Amino acid sequence: MGSLGFIMSRVTKPNHKYVYIFIIVIILSAILMQKKENPREESNVEPSYQNTLLTQLNAESYIKNSTVDDISQIKIGIIDTGILEHPNLNITMINDISEEEVEFPHGVGVMGIIGSYGTSYNSYEGLLPGVVLYAYNIPLNELTTTNLSTGIDKLVEFGVDIINISLSTSVDDPKLYKSVKAAVSRNVTIICSSGNSGDNSLYYPAAYNLPGVVSVGALNNDMDIMPATTVNEQIDIYAPGEGINSLNKEFSSISDYSGTSMATPIITSFATILKVRCSSITPEEIEQYIRDNSTVYLGRWRGISKSIRLLNGEKLDRICTGG
Repeated sequence: MGSLGFIMSRVTKPNHKYVYIFIIVIILSAILMQKKENPREESNVEPSYQNTLLTQLNAESYIKNSTVDDISQIKIGIIDTGILEHPNLNITMINDISEEEVEFPHGVGVMGIIGSYGTSYNSYEGLLPGVVLYAYNIPLNELTTTNLSTGIDKLVEFGVDIINISLSTSVDDPKLYKSVKAAVSRNVTIICSSGNSGDNSLYYPAAYNLPGVVSVGALNNDMDIMPATTVNEQIDIYAPGEGINSLNKEFSSISDYSGTSMATPIITSFATILKVRCSSITPEEIEQYIRDNSTVYLGRWRGISKSIRLLNGEKLDRICTGG
């Protein structure tokens, strides 16, 4: 399993026919678009987050200069599917975890990249080890735009500062737009995956042209855009998204994940530190600072030359620190 660009139903109360079709679409999407999950024992993994990743992002000092006490001031919301209790994660659930059998622990992988901390099960650490993650789980068979809107509303009511949404839909639902706009107006930054369609389609909420909504694309190990990434004018920033290590539902192992869903929590982690350092910063400014302090270069996507904005931790390290 890898990062999933979920396609959501147009209806708010889908009947069984739509649910079955929806599940089939998700499974086919996972098979065709995503890199197969490859669990590896924790003994083969560096206890700290991938050094290669931090080097690619020029971000060693940006991460090391941040303390757990500082980061704990910021509430990070997660909306996802496949969220499970895990000993390496510090989760506060906003809604109930479904009793369904989870085939794809998508949310566990997303959250591990941000907040995993070492335990007796495995020593894997995310970018912000031990940070509390406020999670809203949407069961796989209930992935609709209505439920995504509800998740945003609930997290905003709970007082989060940032919401990570590693889900996407081709449906431009007015209710979803209203929820995203309302969240940003209440000083909540929305960071979301651009999608994994491999074309230039618009997927929401990433494609909403709202200040404070950060759209994230994924890069491969050659630092070109991953072929499956949805590429359009709304993408604000790119981050590595191929073979990203994170937690699995098996406590003692980790997996390699790929796709825009895994690039997104990387950006969320850096936006969290930015929010810590600049306490009065607005969602619009977070989006602007991430874009303006990136490394811009010419790369490739599906054989086409594309301008890429790569997150640059060293440049962000100077924001609100006087560096």
